[in-house]
Amino acid sequence: MNKNTKIILGVGIVALIIIVAIFFWIWPAYERYEDISGMQPSPDLDTPGVNVDINQDNRTITIISIDVGTDLFWSNAVIINGSATLPTGAIDVGDIITDCEGFVELLWEPTNKLFLRANFEI
Repeated sequence: MNKNTKIILGVGIVALIIIVAIFFWIWPAYERYEDISGMQPSPDLDTPGVNVDINQDNRTITIISIDVGTDLFWSNAVIINGSATLPTGAIDVGDIITDCEGFVELLWEPTNKLFLRANFEI
């Protein structure tokens, strides 16, 4: 074996050792990430899509339809802007949000996403 062959063989062995070490070091980290990222919220935790009727005269918002889940509760909704009085219990068609003032925005806490906006500043 000449000198160049020994150098190439040595570099190849070192590269192989590094690749194997990286594989055994990164693979478990990837598996942990996959376990964590695989934890998707259940459909019950999706942000509800609601259709509403906004009554400026009465300063109310009436729920006309809901497109997600069945076990949705007003306790998961948070007013982050404006002010209003939310119903209690399960969210249902016909529920009325009353005493609306300002630019009302509701956040759905389980997903931390905005799910309702209504402007009563008009």
